[in-house]
Amino acid sequence: MNIFLSTSFSCKVNDQGEVLPDYKALVQERLQQLRAQGHTVFCVIEHRNWEILKSASKGDEVGFDVKKIRESDTIVAICGQEISAGLQWECGYMTGLGRPVYVWPENGQVTLSYWNQGLIDIGAMILIDSAVRVA
Repeated sequence: MNIFLSTSFSCKVNDQGEVLPDYKALVQERLQQLRAQGHTVFCVIEHRNWEILKSASKGDEVGFDVKKIRESDTIVAICGQEISAGLQWECGYMTGLGRPVYVWPENGQVTLSYWNQGLIDIGAMILIDSAVRVA
């Protein structure tokens, strides 16, 4: 399965735009778990070498992300308590394409945002706790 791994990385970077080490380790672990299940996984921040590109055109970057979403069968979103506009948009776009959206909390104990929990409650997104649950 082709998976777009959606992450809330814009609020998890240092002053130089580099992804914080703990969050990078979490995302790398999730990528490894999904790939070990035989999935092909694209992750924007991995593709950007773990940093926010300051010199790139925002239109070019968003257009590239949309292309990768369209090429994917599903999104797996790493979610926490903080809302990420980009992550929420990516999940909504995938839902609009009629494809499944999986929510994988940052850790098993995190309480999801009101909006994400509501979407799970109405069946618009699927809550998972491991890569094995992505079907």
